[in-house]
Amino acid sequence: MQLDLGLVRAAPKSARIAKFAPNASATTYWVAESDGWHVVTTIDIVLGRSDIADHHAVARYSAVLFPGQVQVISVPYALGEQQQVLRVRRIDDRIEIARVPGSSNF
Repeated sequence: MQLDLGLVRAAPKSARIAKFAPNASATTYWVAESDGWHVVTTIDIVLGRSDIADHHAVARYSAVLFPGQVQVISVPYALGEQQQVLRVRRIDDRIEIARVPGSSNF
C-alpha cells in the first residue's frame, strides 16, 4: 500500500517534509533548471536519544529528474519491520512524493 505524501505543482524551491519511517524524516525540494528539475532530499535519522541530546545521522541525495524519472530513498530498519521507502517522481510539471513499502523493484 502506498501513502501519498503529496502531488504538487513545482514552484522554485518548493519543499515538502515527510516522516517516512519511525525514526526518519525527509525534506524534499526542487528547482526547475534548463538541464532538468534538480530534486534534493535530505534525510534525518534519529539514531538514539539521551537526556542531553538526540543523536542524528543526516544524508543528502540529489538528482536531476526528467518527466517519468524517479528518485528512491530508503533507510535502515529493524529486523521484522517493514522497510519504508520514499519515492520522489516527476510527472510532467509536478512532483509526487510517496511512501511505499520497501522493495528494490519498482
